[in-house]
Amino acid sequence: MANKDDSSKKIRFYSSPFFWVLVVLGGLGGFLALTVPLWKSWTYIPFLGSLIPGASTDYSEPKAIADLRLHILYITGGIIAILTLLQTDWKNQVDRRKVEDDIQKNKNDHIRQVHAERRSRYTKAVEQLANEKAAVRLGGIYTLVGLVDEWIADSTLELEEQQKEGQVIINNLCAYIRSPFLLAMNRDIFEVDDIPEEFSEKLLLDQANFHEEQEVRQTIFNEISLRVERNASSASLPEKIVWESLTFNFSRSTIFYPLDEINFMNADFSDSKFIGEANFRFSKFWGESKFNKSSFCGYANFYGSQFQGPAKFIHSTFQENTWFNGAKFKNSATFRGSTFLQITEFLEALFHDETNFSGVDFFNTTFFSNAKFLKDTDFSGTIFHEILFFAGAHFDKYSDFYKTTFLGDATFFKTEFVTPTTFNNAQFSYTKKYTFTEEQKISCGDVPLGFSTILTEDKKFLSRAVIPAGSILISPTSWDEELGDYTHLGSPAL
Repeated sequence: MANKDDSSKKIRFYSSPFFWVLVVLGGLGGFLALTVPLWKSWTYIPFLGSLIPGASTDYSEPKAIADLRLHILYITGGIIAILTLLQTDWKNQVDRRKVEDDIQKNKNDHIRQVHAERRSRYTKAVEQLANEKAAVRLGGIYTLVGLVDEWIADSTLELEEQQKEGQVIINNLCAYIRSPFLLAMNRDIFEVDDIPEEFSEKLLLDQANFHEEQEVRQTIFNEISLRVERNASSASLPEKIVWESLTFNFSRSTIFYPLDEINFMNADFSDSKFIGEANFRFSKFWGESKFNKSSFCGYANFYGSQFQGPAKFIHSTFQENTWFNGAKFKNSATFRGSTFLQITEFLEALFHDETNFSGVDFFNTTFFSNAKFLKDTDFSGTIFHEILFFAGAHFDKYSDFYKTTFLGDATFFKTEFVTPTTFNNAQFSYTKKYTFTEEQKISCGDVPLGFSTILTEDKKFLSRAVIPAGSILISPTSWDEELGDYTHLGSPAL
């Protein structure tokens, strides 16, 4: 019964409208070819009468009639042929569209299968990150970063979709970096070369777990670094745009491993805690050129971070805006040989130990030795407790040291201030050494003679000092916790 129904649905050739068009045209052409030459009245019709020449010795009327019949048949056949070709072309286009639709459908099905397979691998890889075995966690990391490559290189997606899919995976990797690890606080113990034999087996096991976790977390940074470096320097424009749109949120992380020679993109380390030595030697911080106030993209952010051990940013490069506002350096801080290419701020940062910025280039902001500053520099509220090296610094743009406090020696030897620099209410310890000269184009002033009256606590007498105009000399031992200020301080230098 089914076969009968199927056969009844077949389209017969004579049911097509185009078939009857051809039949009518053929019949009409044959009819005209037979009858028109017999119409005697056609010779009296203007224009039509001139189609057939009159009888002559070279051209008879019967021959003219025969030629007319032949022309009518030619014209009819030509029209039929043209219509047939048009019909065939139309049918071919329809068939071609069907084939293309089938191809596109198969392609879309394949794309959906590929995307589904990626999401399946993603789900499995995320589960691996929670595995107790370090080797399994490492496998999950390699899978995830590989998936980022696949999504970003997927030409079937718009740039926004590529960025969205890649960002989801990056968020998971960053979440792992932010996850707590209690053994991190014992870094000083676990990184001892030889642990005494009397230490318990549990401590040795904890040490092994500590080093495994260091390796796992460093692997995340290393894998990201390879891709950031590749895309920042030589990737195709679409991939470069996607990578510059990705953000890496490491805020509130506990970092207990070195990150030297790492490439960072739009890195946010705000409110992070660095246990032991914070090693960023030869690292590069890349970012998106367009600053977006609603997000952290486009700069290296260390806002509010705490460096409990030595902070080493030796020969580091900061390609975009850099923020160290409110950061606390409880040990030495070394930025020697680093390069800052955009705005850099250390507002209300706190340096407890020796700070070294010798050989630093600040092409768009900031301070320190052999530095060049092409944009505004802001150190408002920054406190330097120990010796600070500014030797050879070069400030090309407006710089602000409002309420900056210098409690240790500060070396300004050969420091050049090309444009006006403000030291209003900057505080200098009268017991330390500071040197400012007229050649530095710093507006200097004499400390009022009455300054001696504030030094009674230290039993010393200072009649005159030369410091930047607007700044003041203080007694470093007169800090009052309740007032939040020094009680023994002089008037602004004039």
